[in-house]
Amino acid sequence: MEFTNVSEALRNVLKSRSITYKDLADKLKMSESGVKKLLTGDDISFNKLNAILSFLDISLKDLISLKSRGFAKLTDKQENFLLKHPQHFNFFVQLHHHLMSLELVKADNHKLSKAKMNQYVDDLVKIEVLEFVDGKLTSSLKDGFTMSDKLTESFQKRSYGAVIDSLKNADEYKKTPWLYEGFGQFALTHKSALEFRMALEDLLKEFSKRTDREKKIHKSSDLVHCAALLVNADLKVKDIFPI
Repeated sequence: MEFTNVSEALRNVLKSRSITYKDLADKLKMSESGVKKLLTGDDISFNKLNAILSFLDISLKDLISLKSRGFAKLTDKQENFLLKHPQHFNFFVQLHHHLMSLELVKADNHKLSKAKMNQYVDDLVKIEVLEFVDGKLTSSLKDGFTMSDKLTESFQKRSYGAVIDSLKNADEYKKTPWLYEGFGQFALTHKSALEFRMALEDLLKEFSKRTDREKKIHKSSDLVHCAALLVNADLKVKDIFPI
């Protein structure tokens, strides 16, 4: 299999577990830009690939199999439960992000009691999204999964709400560690950060104008309908998926 297919599968696994390039860079002791280049390039060293697979706790065989078969789909039982219990969904996302470490989830959520955490685990085991293998907690959906538009819309509303709330009192002239979702984390001077932000706004304006032009001269079926959400906020996974 070509590495471009392997790298795509790796990126999909990272995305499904809410693991950023920065998270992986810290583990590999590399720069974030180096990791991004590694996962979007045409080649990778055997040692680096092994290190990434070890970090993700997935074999190359399983990764290749994942690429060929696609992601698992949530069952109706799982969908209905997660729709009714959004905090269970958030716990599941955080658990994936922390590579199935209950200790790290607890450390990131100081008010979460051990009893409540165990209840989340028991409930998620019952709907078969979590399981114990040889005494070790694992995810039945560790390779990623797809879900219905209804569940997607539900969690998007909650996560976007967290983003919006974080920006309500934001001071654009205050020096803060800004996180640009989709681009990674940058270390810029305040002046450069504002210039970067304005450049992104200009880019959105340009393509908004292009949208108006192309909608007039092309059929709707010939257009790709897409959207962009650019966020500059100091947010962590626990803020977007609160327990």
